[in-house]
Amino acid sequence: MKLDTDAIRTIAAFVKVTGIQPRDCMSTEDCIYFLVDPDKMTLAIGKSGSTVSRLRKIFHKNVKLFGYHDNALDMIKGMIPGTLEIKLENGYAMVSVPLADKSRVIGRRGSNIKAIKAILKRHFNVEDVKLRA
Repeated sequence: MKLDTDAIRTIAAFVKVTGIQPRDCMSTEDCIYFLVDPDKMTLAIGKSGSTVSRLRKIFHKNVKLFGYHDNALDMIKGMIPGTLEIKLENGYAMVSVPLADKSRVIGRRGSNIKAIKAILKRHFNVEDVKLRA
């Protein structure tokens, strides 16, 4: 996995604020996503979300943290809470979520689902993620 200079700077700022080395980071125009080891998640969030709030002020963007897992199924479950069923076949993931959660998973202008797809492709070669309600 190759990181550009902006990603390296973003990770350096994250480490400086949290003291935690993220596994990966991905930035969109309105949000930055970090992959963190699950056992370090509480440190990364901070007391009452104070660390995430500081990161938001530094980056002037929303900040989302996901726990990193070694397999795609656990990763999807961590990134899409409330998942009912996951089918992984030939590099494609079919994820069933409650109808009430579908729009939140997709995000404004599809930003969340695009980030989830990019992270899964980068780490597990999952070509596409389809949502079912």
